[in-house]
Amino acid sequence: MANDKPFQIFTVQTRPEDGPPRLAALRAEMAKRGFDGYIVPRTDAHQGEYVTAQDARLGWLTGFSGSAGFAIATQEQAGVFVDGRYRVQVKGEVDLAHYTPSTGPKSRWRHGCAKPCQRAAASPMTRGCKAARRSAT
Repeated sequence: MANDKPFQIFTVQTRPEDGPPRLAALRAEMAKRGFDGYIVPRTDAHQGEYVTAQDARLGWLTGFSGSAGFAIATQEQAGVFVDGRYRVQVKGEVDLAHYTPSTGPKSRWRHGCAKPCQRAAASPMTRGCKAARRSAT
């Protein structure tokens, strides 16, 4: 992947219509690497709430611009998990045909998955092992 073009560009403001092709590219990369799911946090490498453009992975992938949340993408579906403050905002910023916003427990969303994730990935720069496991379960 060293010679490929960058997966994420940091100078473009994300719109809801940008999410589906980016999600498709993520899913293709997941399939290539043998992952069932991928966790995309809102935080940066320092677990900060306010992130620079280059660390705005959640916003880049989904379009969600709130200061708290994360996404889990599988081959079958993608969920954006936010707290109650962003219940209305997330629905206006993500493509609802491709992302399911949730303010409830992850377990409720997981029951809608066709199969459980066996191999979920997360960037080691943004998630510690324990935090990634908590997000995936």
